[in-house]
Amino acid sequence: MVKSWQAHSTYITRLAFTPNGEYLCTCSADGTCKLFAVHDDFNLDRLITGHQKWVWDCVFSADSAYLLTASSDGTARLVERATGEVVSIFSGHTKAITCICLNDIP
Repeated sequence: MVKSWQAHSTYITRLAFTPNGEYLCTCSADGTCKLFAVHDDFNLDRLITGHQKWVWDCVFSADSAYLLTASSDGTARLVERATGEVVSIFSGHTKAITCICLNDIP
C-alpha cells in the first residue's frame, strides 16, 4: 500500500511502527508525536503533547503498549499508547536528547 498525507506542518524527525504493526508514530519539530492507526487507513489515533521543543526519536515497548520519546527539551517521556497518558518523565539532561532506545524484552 502506498499512502501519503500531511502529518505535521513542519519537519518530521522520526517514524516508528509498533512491533505488532498496528500503529505508526511520527515525531516532529513541532514538539509533538502523532499516532496513526494502520488498520484504519492511517487515520490519526492520538496526539502526544508535552515536550517543549523538537521531538527527535521514539521507540515502542516490545508489547506495543508504551511509547518512549526523546526531545531537545532535555526530557524523555514514557507514554501509555492506548490512553496517551504520560507515565513518567525522565529529566536531568542539560542538552537535547536526540536518540533513545528501550530494552524490555524478557
